Amino acid sequence: MKIAIITLPLHTNYGGILQAYALQRVVAGLGHRVQTLKFAHGAAYRLYHPLAVWLKQRGLVPYSHDYPLSASEHAALRVNTDSFVQEHIELTAPLSAGQIAREGFDAFIVGSDQVWRHFDERYFLGFLPAGDPSRKIAYAASFGIDRWPFTEQLSAHARELLSRFDAVSVRESSAVEMCADRLGVEAIQVLDPAMLLGKEDYTALAAKKLPAGAVKQHDLLMSYILDNNPAKEDLVQWAARKLGLAVNSVVPEARPARGIDSNMRLAFGGGVDCGLCKRAVRGYRLFSWHGARNTFQQTFHCHLQRCPRCHAF
Repeated sequence: MKIAIITLPLHTNYGGILQAYALQRVVAGLGHRVQTLKFAHGAAYRLYHPLAVWLKQRGLVPYSHDYPLSASEHAALRVNTDSFVQEHIELTAPLSAGQIAREGFDAFIVGSDQVWRHFDERYFLGFLPAGDPSRKIAYAASFGIDRWPFTEQLSAHARELLSRFDAVSVRESSAVEMCADRLGVEAIQVLDPAMLLGKEDYTALAAKKLPAGAVKQHDLLMSYILDNNPAKEDLVQWAARKLGLAVNSVVPEARPARGIDSNMRLAFGGGVDCGLCKRAVRGYRLFSWHGARNTFQQTFHCHLQRCPRCHAF
């Protein structure tokens, strides 16, 4: 079968990229041809984005977390994550809703990641006409929160679209309850795709050659924690002390007042030409962990993970 995976855009979210890689690999391993959809930007985005960047660069509006980055800023942040996606995930060309329906996919899989955190009918396959014969599946879809995020009007629309699905599964137990109570759908709880792959799959990634100029280090604990707080930080520091390692976080501590700075480029793997970056970042390739003796990663729960290269910890 020709299958399309629909997930959130693959930018600098390590967990999002990891689950997309894993799901595509698992489905392809079942003998199917799989592509991950890349949505084309609409006319409103093409008009709004350059204007918003122009206003931001001139300090005419306050900078916020959600404010768009320029093409050069995106390139600096995504140099390594884009490289991984291009090498390991098969994407479609940018497609509009009408073009997707004409691509001849036999099935669509929505998920994983927080595809239902905000209502976007693309993640409920709203671009497909009623009666479309393709199989429609949600795999490990997530709301990202345990309270209902949609208005009554949007809930009714989501309920109608989800009734067309052949199978619905979600990532959290709370999502099972919300699907039943709010959408009238019986969903089952499943593993996130990242957990479907075995040690050998990740070891194969780690075995790839280091990027040019990278320096392999074995005295670092790589930490990737979203929504950090003192309890999580204490746990990372405890692991570092236990192992006798220095912590290297790959999540920036804070966004600067305007644009990006070296802290963000270093955290996301951009080319900051300094000694720390060469030691702590260029040794990392997404999901290869060459530069760290161990990793401490939060995907959806905090967990310690054995390094696939040296098998320590």
